[in-house]
Amino acid sequence: PDLKDAFILDESDSNLKLLERDYVKATITGGRDVNKYYAHDIGKRIIYTKKTDNPADIQNIINYISNYKDRITCKEVKQEKHPFWSLHRARNSEIFEKDEKIVGVITGDTISVSIDKSRMYPTDGLYVFASNGRYTNTFLIGLLNSRLMTYLYQLVSMEKSRTLAQIKPSVLQNLPASLDFDASLVSEIETKTQQIFEEIKMNRTSLNETNSREIDQLVYQLYNLTEEEIEIIESSL
Repeated sequence: PDLKDAFILDESDSNLKLLERDYVKATITGGRDVNKYYAHDIGKRIIYTKKTDNPADIQNIINYISNYKDRITCKEVKQEKHPFWSLHRARNSEIFEKDEKIVGVITGDTISVSIDKSRMYPTDGLYVFASNGRYTNTFLIGLLNSRLMTYLYQLVSMEKSRTLAQIKPSVLQNLPASLDFDASLVSEIETKTQQIFEEIKMNRTSLNETNSREIDQLVYQLYNLTEEEIEIIESSL
């Protein structure tokens, strides 16, 4: 959104009742909205309009966003590349409507990814992807949240301790992974990751580090690391 105040509302906001509901979606807007491992619907809603939408179908939304028109300073709106009531970069809804997907936090130098089973429409502070089917989303979340993956990411990205460090999906895409990981270890990582999901769903509190540290050890085994190599990683982090 060009102006978050105009496009993002809380579910308790009385204005929501006036808006065309087919264009209002659950959203999360950055790392502070997302538990590592599991992303809850926290009650934020985004007006999901595209420049190709028919204005006749969204008159209430247009009337609502017009209250903020003077605060929308986007150059593309002034150049009439998209109307003031449209999102700046709306994506294909199919990306967000998967039964489950992975949501990652962009800011920082440590990988933090979560499962989303609520079909949320994240804004630009997050990146979104899903398994291609070789491994489950659950396994990928356990793997990517491990200390080894953060170590490797920092090694190749040069983002460690940088001011305004970011997690770049293009770098994540090139982290080493095997098509033939040990199936029993993969299953154990899935089980431990699922346990973390359940804990967070029940408690909605900070992460229990015991399971995540056990996943770290399983990932070290997955990559056949020696004790000396593990010590290098642990001391680095």
